Amino acid sequence: MWVVFRISDRQVMGSTVDAGVQLTKKEAIAEIVGGLEGTPLISEFDAIEVNEREEQETLLQSGMGRAKVTNSIDGSLRLDANVVKEASVQVTTNAANFHPVDGVPLLAGDGQSFLVVTLTKLVSSGEDTSLIGGGENVARAAAPIGGEDKLPDEVIWLRPSHGSIRADNETRTEIRSVTLVNGTARFRFYSDAAKRLASVQMLSSNPNLQLGGLQVEFI
Repeated sequence: MWVVFRISDRQVMGSTVDAGVQLTKKEAIAEIVGGLEGTPLISEFDAIEVNEREEQETLLQSGMGRAKVTNSIDGSLRLDANVVKEASVQVTTNAANFHPVDGVPLLAGDGQSFLVVTLTKLVSSGEDTSLIGGGENVARAAAPIGGEDKLPDEVIWLRPSHGSIRADNETRTEIRSVTLVNGTARFRFYSDAAKRLASVQMLSSNPNLQLGGLQVEFI
């Protein structure tokens, strides 16, 4: 079976039918590319041959959109059907007091008090992520394409309804975003001089990243 992928990002675009008639590599690429929208150039694609039944079944079960072609240790190309994983950002704070009913962190509404907020990127382990420990900290996840130890940085944009967001250092610089460096980022969330419920919306350009948010009650 031939697996055809886009050269620019190594995204798998399709595979040939595992049948008795074996196509050549050139024929396989032409067959798959011919069925894509927008009439892309054949020169933008390449293919690898997958003979292992287990790899074939994994590709079919995971879906083409979740598969890419990566480099093996020896530099050869191989199929990775699980390279795209569901990811989420865990939000924790150093709050000492919480609302007794819904557990929302409580912060003095004096315009000076703040919470240190930590964002940690988690990648699904393929198990039930509703259970504690169902995710895997990306700092311990497999290295990305190329074998690099450090994970790529990722920007998380922050939009507070009230209060202010500042850098987690003594400069107290007001910021609008933080960068996940190897899966982690921190910032300070300062209260207003008023009693109210505030929230922080979190946004990312990564469609595979699930983002929650943060609620804090100024008291």
